Amino acid sequence: MSTHLDGEHPQESVQHSQDAASDSPSPSPSPSPSPPPTTPATRSNSPVPPSLTYPHPFALYHPPGPFGNNFQAYPATPLQLGSPFPWHSSASGSSQTGSTGSGFSIPPSPHIHPTHRSYSLDAGFAFPYSSPTFAMPSAPVFAPQLSPVSDDHTDIERAFVSGIFDNITLPHLRSHRASTWPTSISQEDRILVVLRAMRHAGFTTLGDLLAVLFAPERYNVHQSIIQSITSFLQSKTKPGTRPGDIIELMYTHRQSLSSVSPMFPSLPRYARAPSLRLAVHAPESTIPTGHDALLDWALAKVLSQVNTEVMQLLDPALGLISRHEITWDEMLAFSMSDKQELIAEAAPALFAVLTTVAVNDRARAKLERAAGVKMTARRPQSSRANSPVADSLDTDDSAAQPDSDMEDIEEPDGSVLKLQRDLWLATTVVILALLSVRYRYVIVFPTLIGLFLFMHHAHRNLYRIFGRLGFSVSYSTVIRKLHTLTEDSERRLHEWGAIVEHAPPPYSIAFDNINQMQRAWRKTFGHLDEMQSGTASTLILLEDVPPGAMDAAPLLRNMSAGICRSLTVKDMLKDIDRQHIRNVGITAVMRQCVKYIPRLKHHHVAVEELFSSKYAKHRLRLRKSGIETLSCSNIDESTTAGTGDVLDDIINQLGIKAEWLSSGLMFVCGDQLTVDRLRKLKRYRSKTKTEFARNEWTIPIIQLWHMKWALQKAIVRLHWSPDIGKDIFGLRHDVHVLRRDKFNATKCDFYPAHHIIQDRFDALVLESIRWLCEEISGVSFPTDMKLLGALERYFAVGGPFATCTFDRLRDIATKCYDRYLCMGCYDDARGFEPRDPQIYGPNPTQGPTPASGDDVSDATSPPRFMGDEALMNTVSFMRLAYWYTEFCNATAEGDIGRVLEIIKLLRFTFWGTGSTNYGNELLEMACNLLKEFPPDLTTALLNNYLVNPSGLPGHWHEIDLLQEHFNFWLKQLFNAKSVDFDSAFLKEAVSLNLRGFSTLRDCLTELFGIGKHSGRHTNASVIADLNALGLHYRTDHILQFCPGRTQSHRVINEFSAGLEKLRSGQLETFITRTLFDRMDINSVALDTPRNDMPTSDSESMAPEQMANPIVMRDGFTTLHSFSHVH
Repeated sequence: MSTHLDGEHPQESVQHSQDAASDSPSPSPSPSPSPPPTTPATRSNSPVPPSLTYPHPFALYHPPGPFGNNFQAYPATPLQLGSPFPWHSSASGSSQTGSTGSGFSIPPSPHIHPTHRSYSLDAGFAFPYSSPTFAMPSAPVFAPQLSPVSDDHTDIERAFVSGIFDNITLPHLRSHRASTWPTSISQEDRILVVLRAMRHAGFTTLGDLLAVLFAPERYNVHQSIIQSITSFLQSKTKPGTRPGDIIELMYTHRQSLSSVSPMFPSLPRYARAPSLRLAVHAPESTIPTGHDALLDWALAKVLSQVNTEVMQLLDPALGLISRHEITWDEMLAFSMSDKQELIAEAAPALFAVLTTVAVNDRARAKLERAAGVKMTARRPQSSRANSPVADSLDTDDSAAQPDSDMEDIEEPDGSVLKLQRDLWLATTVVILALLSVRYRYVIVFPTLIGLFLFMHHAHRNLYRIFGRLGFSVSYSTVIRKLHTLTEDSERRLHEWGAIVEHAPPPYSIAFDNINQMQRAWRKTFGHLDEMQSGTASTLILLEDVPPGAMDAAPLLRNMSAGICRSLTVKDMLKDIDRQHIRNVGITAVMRQCVKYIPRLKHHHVAVEELFSSKYAKHRLRLRKSGIETLSCSNIDESTTAGTGDVLDDIINQLGIKAEWLSSGLMFVCGDQLTVDRLRKLKRYRSKTKTEFARNEWTIPIIQLWHMKWALQKAIVRLHWSPDIGKDIFGLRHDVHVLRRDKFNATKCDFYPAHHIIQDRFDALVLESIRWLCEEISGVSFPTDMKLLGALERYFAVGGPFATCTFDRLRDIATKCYDRYLCMGCYDDARGFEPRDPQIYGPNPTQGPTPASGDDVSDATSPPRFMGDEALMNTVSFMRLAYWYTEFCNATAEGDIGRVLEIIKLLRFTFWGTGSTNYGNELLEMACNLLKEFPPDLTTALLNNYLVNPSGLPGHWHEIDLLQEHFNFWLKQLFNAKSVDFDSAFLKEAVSLNLRGFSTLRDCLTELFGIGKHSGRHTNASVIADLNALGLHYRTDHILQFCPGRTQSHRVINEFSAGLEKLRSGQLETFITRTLFDRMDINSVALDTPRNDMPTSDSESMAPEQMANPIVMRDGFTTLHSFSHVH
């Protein structure tokens, strides 16, 4: 119904809730005449309101509904201003007289709908004829005459409406059907009307209204209140009007801001500053502004949410706490990335708060850019604050920090974010430390840090500091945990030992002596430096063992039959696969070319394919070896009695009963001294009653790393004569050229000797390739041109070999092998027979004058020596160096068949170089493999001759090298304690946990998000070394045959010398001694130390030097640390 003030002012129509429309009928509207034109006017403040006119005949219609007084008008009731009007209330069933609420009455009418509640007409509102919200009934309804409205009710309505529209300009209503406020009325005027109505309704402030509106009491009478509140609080309103939007508007309103810093009066006591933490009363604060009050409220809610999330993180089901004793498997399975994901999902508020502290604006921008690659629709926006403080906190500025400090942080989706620090990992670490401070059973992470400190001999103060901060457990707790972890290791050992009750041992044993000097800090008469000796041992799980291979009966029958007497030199020569040695040698030359000549790198894959397939002999299945360390002891295994005590101690640790080993075999691995003492032990116990007591269950197996070391020593001893100075060509001269004069040829430390042999061999092979290229092409370059530069010129675009195919490269490598690496090269260089022109080309009648040695004739040589002693010595070194490098490469690649082919050659070489102990051991191995071992036992041995602690390709190691690695760690931890190897500390807390220490050492850096360390030693460039040697070889024509060139030292053909020794009766002597005294194969006295190997680790390498394996990576060998020993 339209109302006008004095026929001039159309009042703005009321905007009614659409929710009420669903409760109201929607009949078709009836037409009504248009209202007369009116003129806008301003509502006066006069106490007497203007008159109201209603030009259309309407009857009031007010249906009941959940949204209150929704009203509608329909025809047939003329309404006149100035008298009360009757209305009907369905709730009470009574009739009342209505009023306009402005002091004017409307006369009663019988046409008010009799079933609906009453409604008081307000002069300031218009009642539309028809709208989506209101509908008219199809026909008028007549109601009985109702009694007038009471005076009290009229006074309340009059008082409520009074003054609501004061000072508000009301526009002209163009239509009587208008259902919304005209847009010309400003929002400020509307707000004023609402505020006046709010105060008239008894709510003094907005806070009073909102407090009642959102009070926890339920509103049951008026459903529209409940539905409106629910719709608002559940964010079902349009954006910008939702609870979060409203709070943000309140928080950022200019009237809410304060010029002083917020005080946070609700801050809990535990979060106050240290000076206020124990104060009796909280510090007084002024009444906060809305901004500060909201901030204080939000902080309290965030703290409450954080506390709730922390309690969720402490749920045992999430795995952050551990009430039981921790095992090594549990600790080594700890993943920081998994914990980060867990914390971020289970405690988002906690993670977000601390991440906000850690992630600065520059890191956020980098993250946005990284995300923008995948979400192109989203434009990253930097939240960087334009302030000096923000700039000073940007520590990962790439312009200020070197690139080497940048870390690639791999996200779970595989993307990489390059930052100087892993900010999210730092947040995770802090949370774990805080949780451990809060709850002492959050123990896994602090224990890991404590063990890391223990492994690196951290000072006790570091334990105290880290423990106070929650990053580590105390030192005493670390020791207690180590003993607990020892129980876990002992349990696994007993499980392994229990298998032997029903089957042969599924593992081999390796042990070695360990010596360490115990220094006295204050020497006295009874307290001096003392050498402590002991034994460390390891268990290695056997893999790929044929069924029945470890049964003792077949082997014992063959040994009792003495079938080893049929072994002959001819058998051992026939056992050598000479064609395989030649093929692998040619491919090794090709590998050197591919490695150092960039233009040939495209042949790399084809070359490696030859090693891995065509020339593979017995390649082991790639796997991660099962390894378990045993308790150390102070038993001296260098004696025969000590070796027996070590075996008994190992059996006791495994919990194996004597009768369980009556029919099975176990490989017992060690160096030459260890296996020698094992055989002597079997000899001395051969008269005892039981198989266990006679040690028939043991099979001594010589190991490969010490054998490889013995080959090193043999090469150096053969080519390093003490009578030759550094100015005469030979190995010593080349070491001087390489500026490695500190090399001790007598001691022959493993790694310096390895690098010398490798570098000299590479230089000789490359120079031979250069010489062949010059010979084949007829193109030569200046003598002073660097070796690798000349090779690059030959194969570069425009060079003679620019289009070198794989077959052409193989032809060149074949010529190189036939000239310099085969066993016939030495005899050809002696000059006794004409050299094959198919291999060497035309025979020179006179060579260039040698500049590398003295022209001194051997007294035993013919008057006219037509050979070349410099070339003889060189090809002898190249052949032995090839065998040595093939030994290293095949071991790293896990091809034990190729290793065995080299060992077959060493059966003769060791005898020729005077390494008789290893010569005897390899004869024993020949007896075993060629005569005594059943085929299945041989297969089981070869399948388990190497270990792979990491499970990575190219990371196969020798078992005795693995034991040396464990010995190193045992001695490192020994240095920190004034104890012997039989102490409970070393036996339990250290030695049984060496496997875990070794793994933790590598895993912990990865755990902290540090880029995975390669583990290998830095490959220092040897280009300058190779060029220096190459210049020398070319200047002195070292690889060219120069008839009559002599040297003061001639290297013997050690293979031929060894062959001659075995043919002259040494093999028969060995067999005779083996048959009659099988356990004493060496001609040395009982317990006499070996003469070609040091007796203690202290003589072989510096105490601080770790035994590192040689690994194969992309066809190239490098030194590498042990990694992930599980």
